[in-house]
Amino acid sequence: MKRKAVVVVLVIFLCSVFAVTGSAQGSIVSDYPGLKPVVDFVGDEKLSVMDLVGYKAAKNAMDELGFSKGDPNVLALTDAGYIANIGKYSSEGALNGVMMIAGVSRGKGNLVNVHRGCDKPLWFAFFDKETGDCIYLEVNKGNLKSWLDKEAAGTVDLSEFMEVGADALFSKISMENIDPDKLITEEGAKAWNHNFDNKTFGGNEFSIVTISAVWSKGISNEFLRSAELHNHICPGLTSGYFMTQYLRENYPLEEGEQWVVWAVPPWCKDDAFQQVFDCTVGKRGMAVMYVPNSVSEKLASKYQNIAGIYIKMGETGEAKAIVLGWDWEKVCSDCGFARKDLKGFDSHKWWWVRLRSDVMLMDHEPEEYISELMVKNPGNQGSVKVMNAKWMAVGANPLVELGIMPEPETTAAPASRPVSAPTGKTPSIPGLGVIAAIAGAFVYVVKRRKRG
Repeated sequence: MKRKAVVVVLVIFLCSVFAVTGSAQGSIVSDYPGLKPVVDFVGDEKLSVMDLVGYKAAKNAMDELGFSKGDPNVLALTDAGYIANIGKYSSEGALNGVMMIAGVSRGKGNLVNVHRGCDKPLWFAFFDKETGDCIYLEVNKGNLKSWLDKEAAGTVDLSEFMEVGADALFSKISMENIDPDKLITEEGAKAWNHNFDNKTFGGNEFSIVTISAVWSKGISNEFLRSAELHNHICPGLTSGYFMTQYLRENYPLEEGEQWVVWAVPPWCKDDAFQQVFDCTVGKRGMAVMYVPNSVSEKLASKYQNIAGIYIKMGETGEAKAIVLGWDWEKVCSDCGFARKDLKGFDSHKWWWVRLRSDVMLMDHEPEEYISELMVKNPGNQGSVKVMNAKWMAVGANPLVELGIMPEPETTAAPASRPVSAPTGKTPSIPGLGVIAAIAGAFVYVVKRRKRG
């Protein structure tokens, strides 16, 4: 009888536990029905403060821009999880709220995870390509950290967090029109330039404007992922993306082959190679060498536009070097600006010409700007490691080895001189040998005397 009573009590206890747990989670969804997609996605037990941050960012954007979940005209950009942190807390959970509420995703091509350093602010931006409007929300780091501290201590009340207003959670909320068709005109760029000066988007203006512009015109997944790593789009990144497409088309890899990139010289293009070809420095897939003006001036005119050396490497060590050039003058001509404008950092021109070329280059083909400067078979290199250690080591110069530039001039050996009288300077090597022999004999004599 006692055993039955114990079983009954235990069943009642377990039921009450599950009932309390269910009612606790059910209460937040019943109080905030909009949270249901997030709770369904992450699970009742896993709902977190960071999930709710993403929810609040997306909900605020939907209210202000007036779009519905799943709108294909909307692009979401954020550095959540890549890799902006709030103190010791990571921020990737915010992506759950953004995806589930706004209906954006990487699979749909309308969620861009912009790369930023771990100590940079956490931010969200939403762009509507139909209207050109964009809203930017930057998280109040101090406020959010206090909630994350409570969560880590197990004392957070998520319902209480849901009552935190947007003005408290976000240190900056701003909305501007970034219609690319307007901004690629110089008049439009001049009128919008004050937003760069005022950091309307928290210093992320160039990232948001350029990625949104190219996305609105149509962008491949490979290029979009390259833009995530580079954290913006510029003609330099575009040149790298174009080159990857050119090499894939004209020099397709056979089974067991790989690309090794020698970034000589390096510029923004090389981030596209890292993404598309998986050629990273850490995996020895890329080596970097700067080409200073003192060196580039010595290059033949054919090589003045050199962009890099691309090695098609086989499993057995056979290698083919393709040297490509990039025609910056044609880019500037086709896009309607002077090359010097790329350095116009004291006005709107620096970002305007980059944005303009970002958009206009999408209507062109890689072959219009890429030239093959050299194709050479350097022979069997053994392995990538051995090859890089030989060609890209300290003191080595692949441009010389490939015959792109002449070997550096060597100083002629001085003419022989007659032996002169001692000058009191450091004696010659033979002289040092004589001195050492005498000293050794002296030590030997002293030791013999001591023994005696």
